[in-house]
Amino acid sequence: MPSAVVMNAVLVGIGLSILLGVFVLGSLRLDATMWVHSYPPDIRARFGPTPPQARRRRALLALVVYACVAAILWLAIRRLPTLPGGELTPSQIFVTAWVVFNVLNLVDLLIIDWFILLTLKPRWMILPGTDATMAGYHNYAYPFRGFLIGLVITALASTVVTGIALLVTRLTS
Repeated sequence: MPSAVVMNAVLVGIGLSILLGVFVLGSLRLDATMWVHSYPPDIRARFGPTPPQARRRRALLALVVYACVAAILWLAIRRLPTLPGGELTPSQIFVTAWVVFNVLNLVDLLIIDWFILLTLKPRWMILPGTDATMAGYHNYAYPFRGFLIGLVITALASTVVTGIALLVTRLTS
């Protein structure tokens, strides 16, 4: 695999991680209850179900996030032929998508989950009715399991992205 292809994917992944990090942290600051589904079980049990208004906000946020991911990933894939050694081959498309997704997955684990949520524990990330001393707010294994699940999901998503990209490029050629 040409190093320019991998470096491009890493840089796109970092840029996308910064953008999505702003969305995630901003949405947590605005209304942490949008993310109840992502908190550990003991915190979800104490807090209760996601409020309807938070579900609507989360759906809107998801739409924006998925649109950003799709657009930026598509631009990264379309850029492949302009890179030294880059081509629109299945392997280069797959590696681009996989690296971008896994940079996001790693940034989510290390920076958002482990550093900000579990280490810094800003008050605005602590759900109402819960307490920063609860076990879930100290459970580094919970987001790590999510990261491992993310590795499988990113492989599957990268395969789907590769298929879609190849189909679209063949239809538009």
